[in-house]
Amino acid sequence: MPRFLKDRVLILTARPLLFLIFLGGPTSLPAADTVYKFRNSEIPYSPYRDSILSLSTSEGVVSGQLRPLQGDDTPPIKVSGNEDDSVLKLQFSYPSGPERYVLRKREGARGQVIFATRSQSQILFRYKDSTFSDAALTFTEYECGDPYKLLSAELKTSPTLSELDAHFGRDRQLADLNIATKTGRAWSLYELLKNAVTIRQTGIGFYTPFGVEPYVAKSLRKSKFFARVDLDEGGCGASDRGAFVVSRDFFFDFTVFSEQKFTEFIDERLVAFVRADADGKPWNYRLNQKTLSRLSLPPYTSSYRSKVYAASEITRLELGWWDSFFVSFEPGELVTTKQNEYAVVVTVERLQSSKRSGGRTDPPDDTYFTKHLTFQEEAVLTRKLLSYFSRRGSL
Repeated sequence: MPRFLKDRVLILTARPLLFLIFLGGPTSLPAADTVYKFRNSEIPYSPYRDSILSLSTSEGVVSGQLRPLQGDDTPPIKVSGNEDDSVLKLQFSYPSGPERYVLRKREGARGQVIFATRSQSQILFRYKDSTFSDAALTFTEYECGDPYKLLSAELKTSPTLSELDAHFGRDRQLADLNIATKTGRAWSLYELLKNAVTIRQTGIGFYTPFGVEPYVAKSLRKSKFFARVDLDEGGCGASDRGAFVVSRDFFFDFTVFSEQKFTEFIDERLVAFVRADADGKPWNYRLNQKTLSRLSLPPYTSSYRSKVYAASEITRLELGWWDSFFVSFEPGELVTTKQNEYAVVVTVERLQSSKRSGGRTDPPDDTYFTKHLTFQEEAVLTRKLLSYFSRRGSL
């Protein structure tokens, strides 16, 4: 994965191992409906494993619709049935014919209410305290944790260049979005798709900035050029993914993202992290080259980046070194975030160290940081930051 994408509009000056912790956006579904995510592993309804189920219940009678993930044009289908003693009996009017399921209620993780058939082939769930984030209603949920940034797209037609021009001419910000392929090559999104059409490539994978994935996926689905656009599932145990999740109130004034709230949150907690070790012993530190940048596409959130100089007793629980590194904090939504949560991806890079000389109380300048530490050591530091910020985010 590319360590840093020049994907935002620069506001100040200065630059991003990844992991996970959590928030969300509005739905377009009727407010009176109860909204579930639904998976049927036996009957494909759309190009995606997940879909959206909206149900209304009146005196035990259930009615509603099964809808595709946002941006997909699969027609909705009618759902009907009844609810009795924590059991849902539903009929789905698929084009191939009606299918009937008996789903029993159980409690799940993070306040989930789950209904499932005995075989677990049909599962639907919602949250008790919140509806789903925009990302949750846009993307498939996977068993191996939250993927992000990397989108996987499959062309179903080979649009002409004039058709591409016509579509992206209506959204120049999307066309000019800076993305990168798995090889690390940087493109604009339009140039990548133009190249794929020219060489007749049907499968495309590319990295976007964190936060814009729902907007990009919905826009590409609506173009009608693609059979499928979703987050790339990746593999289990990815050590370079990570984010922490906090209440949406930390970063928003009602529905508007507050750059001031976000930067104050990060500043306060980053300083608290580097100024004392786990035993409470104070250490000197330095933060500089701070950069604030803003996404050029919805949700237009800001990211924060800083160079950090701190004692290794804090960063890696190792005695006798000063460490320097860049750390970035990118806010957005994950597939598993609720509407009342927001996630922040934490990325550590260029971790270096300098042996502490006797009697020195301040971190030295950059010329002394000559030891380059490993990807695994960056991972240790990233996990420590995630753990610290997730705890502090609950205050």
